[in-house]
Amino acid sequence: MNLRRLFVCGGATAALVLTGVGAAAGQDPAEPVITGLSSAHPSVGQTIGIRGRQFRRGVRRNTLVFRSPSGRSVFVKADTATTTRLTVTLPPTLEPLLARNADGSLKPTKFRLRVLAGRFGGLSLPRLSPVVGPTQP
Repeated sequence: MNLRRLFVCGGATAALVLTGVGAAAGQDPAEPVITGLSSAHPSVGQTIGIRGRQFRRGVRRNTLVFRSPSGRSVFVKADTATTTRLTVTLPPTLEPLLARNADGSLKPTKFRLRVLAGRFGGLSLPRLSPVVGPTQP
């Protein structure tokens, strides 16, 4: 259908046809959203579960981004994944991003999360952001 003819049809009809054409053309999937965590206070080396929607099914097709308060990020591949749940083991590469006390020891730090599953999701809400602690002895 030619665009000139489309706009001559009328506003409502043109809007319906345009939205139908965009969806049929295979636009990007909806962005992933985090709705819950299995543990709000994990330590490096532990496994956490992420609940949400619009994740990609299959192992290693989802990446979880941990963003520190300083703005530095660590990208971590999911261990297991369904369309609504991810399981991720917190890697040792998170420890250099942890905040430090006055004496130089590591202290728990709140990380904002972001999921890459076909496209990037937004940053998690502060209430859905884990406070990651250093490795437990």
